Parts: sequence; C-alpha cells; structure tokens
Amino acid sequence: MIETVLFDLDGTLLPMDQDEFVNAYMELLAKKMAPQGYDPKHLIAAVWAGTKAMVENDGKKTNEEVFWEDFCHIFGPDARKDEPLFAEFYAADFAQARTVCRLAPEAAETIALLKEKGVKPVLATNPLFPAIATHSRLRWAGCELDDFAAVTTYEDTHYCKPDTRYFTELLQLMDAGKLSSATAMATSLAGFTGNPAIIKVVEIGIVAAWAYVESILDISFV
Repeated sequence: MIETVLFDLDGTLLPMDQDEFVNAYMELLAKKMAPQGYDPKHLIAAVWAGTKAMVENDGKKTNEEVFWEDFCHIFGPDARKDEPLFAEFYAADFAQARTVCRLAPEAAETIALLKEKGVKPVLATNPLFPAIATHSRLRWAGCELDDFAAVTTYEDTHYCKPDTRYFTELLQLMDAGKLSSATAMATSLAGFTGNPAIIKVVEIGIVAAWAYVESILDISFV
C-alpha cells in the first residue's frame, strides 16, 4: 500500500520551460533590485553562485544561511539588510513570472484524489527558494500549501537534490518514526561491521530507495 507520493513542482505540478522561467525570474529580480544599486549582471551571477553553494551544502547550515553567506561574501556583509527587499519581490513582482508557466488542472485533481484515498502528497521540490516563492508557485499550479503533508523550502532544509541526505531530512520532516525504522534496518543489516559510517551509508541507501519508490506515481491503484 502506497502511503506517500513525492511530487516535484517546477516542470511537474507546474508545467514550464525551465530556461524560459529562469530567464523571466532573473530579469524581474534584476529589475527590482537595480534601483538599490545592484548591477543586473553581478546580481544574477551572485544568485547563481548562491544556488551552487546551496546545492553543495554540507548540512552544517540551512540552505538559507548558506545562500546569504555566499551572497554577502560577494556584495559585503551589509547586503543582508536588503533581505526584506527580496521578500517584497517574491510577494509581488515574482508573480509576473507566472506568465511563462502553464496551468495543468490534472495536478490539483491528482492531489485531491490521492488525499481522498488516504495517500499523503509531499512536495519534494528542490529547496532553493524561500517559502514565500514556493507557496506562490504552488498556487500557480492550482494547489494550496495545506494540500501537502510536507513541503521543503530553503529555510528548513540543509541539503538539495540529488544529495541523498535531502531525502533523509525530508523523511524526518514527514515521519520521524519511519526514519527510526530506516536506522534500525540499517543497523540490522550492517551492524556487524561495527562501523558507524557504513551503517549511515546503508541508512541513506534505504531512505533513498523508499523515496524513489514513493516518488513513482502509479495512479492505476486509484
């Protein structure tokens, strides 16, 4: 019995051409921040650098902390004071990027059908955006935040896909009991080695396998 289905957002629940969306997003952000003294080319390069830092996050800090640390390394420590301006952007200007996305009614219908069947939808989108931007894109897709048992954003995660530790953290957000089961199973399988590192690798493998299986949406059962 499938209990949980993981969904990506961009290009899945929310159909889009990724390049077209990124270009529109960056253009809008640069336009918003130019009056504050940010050169558009330098700003976009800094956002990409911060994105790369999040993808390479070693888990010691949240993705949000890693992004702003990298951003401030480029523009100076005072750049963090402009965070409210970025929040204003995501609350208003960002909505214009919706024009390059498409609405797929089947997305919201599938989520509703799964919930009717007692299956928990989880939004396992790569946590490179702040919550406000992720929630906005969910609404563009015709969905609501409370449709999902868990949603990953850069404020509350320490890894990104394809790092398997992202799925371990997601499982912890979804169901701490299931994570304990993975730990127990890994200990049973690899405990004889007496090596905690090996046991951890096996645990991550189990979690990744579960995540993969649960991410395959076979709607034939509904």
